[in-house]
Amino acid sequence: MNRLASVFAGSPLLPSSKLSRFALAVAFALLALLVLVVAREGHHANSQLLSDLLQSAIVASAAACALWVTGRSTGYLRRLWLLFTVSLLLVVVAQVLETYYEGLAHTPFATPWPSDVGFILWVIPALIMLLPRPDKEHGGIDWETILDFAQVGIVALTAYLYFFYLTSRWESEGPQMVTKEIWLQIYRDLAIAAAFLLRSRASVSEPAKVLFRRVSLFFLFATGASMTYLLSGQGGTGRANWYDVAWCGPYLFVTAFATQWKAEVDASAKEQAVPGRAAIFSRMVPVCVPLLVLLMSRRIAYEQATLAWAAITASFLVSTTRLILTNAKQLRVADALRVSEERFRTLVQDLHIGIVLLGPNAETLFANRSVLETFGVRSEQVAGKSSAQFEATAIREDGTEMPFSERPAPRAIATKQPVYGEVVGWRLKGSDGVVWTLVDALPQITQQGEVADVILSISDITERKKAEEALQRSEERFRTLVESLHVGVALMGPRAEILFANQAALEIFGLSLEQVLGKTSEEFGFIALREDGTEIPFERRPAPMALATGQPVRNQVMGWRRPGSGEVLWILGEVVPLSTKDGKPDRLVAAFSDITQRKEAEESLHQLSARLLRLQDEERRRLGRELHDSLAQSVMAVNLDLAQITRSSMPLDKSARHALSEARKVLREMSREIRTLSYLLHPPVLDELGLASAVKEYARGRVQLEIRDQGRGMAAKPRGGGGLPEASRLGVGILGMRERMAQLGGTLEVQSNASGTAVHATIPLVLEGTHGTPPHPRG
Repeated sequence: MNRLASVFAGSPLLPSSKLSRFALAVAFALLALLVLVVAREGHHANSQLLSDLLQSAIVASAAACALWVTGRSTGYLRRLWLLFTVSLLLVVVAQVLETYYEGLAHTPFATPWPSDVGFILWVIPALIMLLPRPDKEHGGIDWETILDFAQVGIVALTAYLYFFYLTSRWESEGPQMVTKEIWLQIYRDLAIAAAFLLRSRASVSEPAKVLFRRVSLFFLFATGASMTYLLSGQGGTGRANWYDVAWCGPYLFVTAFATQWKAEVDASAKEQAVPGRAAIFSRMVPVCVPLLVLLMSRRIAYEQATLAWAAITASFLVSTTRLILTNAKQLRVADALRVSEERFRTLVQDLHIGIVLLGPNAETLFANRSVLETFGVRSEQVAGKSSAQFEATAIREDGTEMPFSERPAPRAIATKQPVYGEVVGWRLKGSDGVVWTLVDALPQITQQGEVADVILSISDITERKKAEEALQRSEERFRTLVESLHVGVALMGPRAEILFANQAALEIFGLSLEQVLGKTSEEFGFIALREDGTEIPFERRPAPMALATGQPVRNQVMGWRRPGSGEVLWILGEVVPLSTKDGKPDRLVAAFSDITQRKEAEESLHQLSARLLRLQDEERRRLGRELHDSLAQSVMAVNLDLAQITRSSMPLDKSARHALSEARKVLREMSREIRTLSYLLHPPVLDELGLASAVKEYARGRVQLEIRDQGRGMAAKPRGGGGLPEASRLGVGILGMRERMAQLGGTLEVQSNASGTAVHATIPLVLEGTHGTPPHPRG
């Protein structure tokens, strides 16, 4: 059971909803009743009436299902289903008429019935389905199309009356006329089935293709049912027969595929109609059809005058209505076209862009107000003339004259291709200036491949060209200024890549412009160094830092060393970011100068300072030795001599002894001062421990000296008249002390107020300022 369900799951005969299943069940129940009536036709005297009623019900159920699908569809599919539904409703009307004339009026079989007309003409709405898809998707049908097919229907009806409805023919031929009608329906249904099959192959809409194929199958089934009548030979018996069952087959098929139809989305491309054939058909139908109907109605009028006059009247009424509607539509179209042209002309005239319409020979057909004002001419001065006949010379952007054949319009005509964005200058006669224009030329090609006309759009760009030239001159001046600077200048992008570098920048680094364009400083191969010699990572360099923070980096000193080279290039520079509208930096401007010589001079100065300190130390050491070895010994000898005089037997008075004692006292004081001075000039601890050990011995990391005078040792008031006080003047000593501290990498602070003066001297343990100073022999 599950396998059988899976096989029929995609079958088109399975309904898709409860309502669909109910409609299909009703149709097959009616068919079952019809089969029962036919099988028991000998037991019912009115079997033919019951059969006709059941057939009418089956066709009505098919029409109801088609109408239900019409309500669910939209656009082009709605139109197709509506036409097919109208055809089925006409079949219902014809079948009801046949039921009346056969089952109730008991009209003789071998006579023309009005229902025969319905069975001939019910296909006309279905034939309208074969028309090309309309441009407007409104789901309805154009009234002109309906009138045209009404004319075709009148011709078909008249032809049927002409060939089949004359009483004289039925009296002479009898039942053979019914057979001829059946053959006519067979040929008709076969032709329509083939037409729908071809229409399905030409359609680009998949849902429409499916509908066309199923309608083609419907007409093939109808052909098979008609063939069943001819093969069974059961017509005219007055009782139900198996042909009645076969006749219902096509309409059961309609019920089946309508109940399983789903609301399809028709989003395919529109099909194109053939406007030439449609126009010819539209003009011929209102004139030729009434004449054809009139000619055929002459013979019909001998036996069926009322029908003949009805056909003629209907034909002329339809033709008149068709002509009135066509005329009204043409008037509306003409009015709409006139209004559209006026609106378009007004729009084109008011445009600030020049619009020119040229003929196939580049002659001017139309020029709007903007282009006339641009060139200072009137419309009558340019009408019918080409640009070669104007009193203006076309020039290129480089100032050379542009030949007529190379101008945009002649090029578009010659190549039959549009020309876009052509800049053309016009030097007008009697004027020294140039009018610059931006020209587009669009040729309009006919169906035969010839140029019908050319549309030019001309924009006056004279002011823009002047602004561009001014900007170009400004850029050239700026570039010249930047190139002539002795300071290196570089423009960098959002990755800190070089976009531009002036000649000074290239000479500083010894590189060419091709070597640096598009590269970052990391890609040059240079190593960036701090002043202490350590390497600077790329993200800590000035340009990436400015990009990351959006802040300028100023007065940055850094060195650059090539790999494998000991030479260092020292620069002093700054980087300024250029931000976008949203505040994000996307460009950098870097300016830098070469300070390598300055750095070398500073290094030489450090070395000279260190040498001076060494010389000073040596001189102090020598002076200390001299003071200790000579002057101290001399003072000691004098003191000893005076001591001998004091111990001698020579009598001395009291004042002499006092003077001698004071002299010896002074000499002892002098000896101590000499020893102290000799010690201070070069302390022995430096020779014993070295400077570093001596400093570590007396202080951890630093030596700090503080002198306070408590306001006693310096004069607080100026001496004499006027001028600065003595305490406020800096003597040679303080300046010398600061210089010594700076040479040793230390600091000297002097704080003075009413309470006194304090001097703070701090010296670091490692002498950072004395580059190249050799260490102490012992430290």
